[in-house]
Amino acid sequence: MKIEIANKIETMIRNEQKHLDWLQSNNAPQEFIELSKWHIIHYAERLKEYRESLATPKKEWKTFMIERGQRAHNGRVIVQFQSIDDAKSHYPHAHSITEVKLNIEEVK
Repeated sequence: MKIEIANKIETMIRNEQKHLDWLQSNNAPQEFIELSKWHIIHYAERLKEYRESLATPKKEWKTFMIERGQRAHNGRVIVQFQSIDDAKSHYPHAHSITEVKLNIEEVK
């Protein structure tokens, strides 16, 4: 999916460059030219971010069961965080936080 997004952004940059060339060759108002340049810079920044995220290894998510006992929030919640410390900081008043493994299957 990210590769498709990166390809789309490359296309957007090429299209915006063509648009900028057209604006300049037709003596468009300077504000239109500057806006087009801004778009090209913006798209290039997004493209760089996507390429960096493609090169970065995927973060592993862990699954936790949070048991809560507050009046309005009794019960168990299944959540995903990168670490138990993240889970604890998000659920500071939990009675317990346990790492679990789930086998999720489609209900037929």
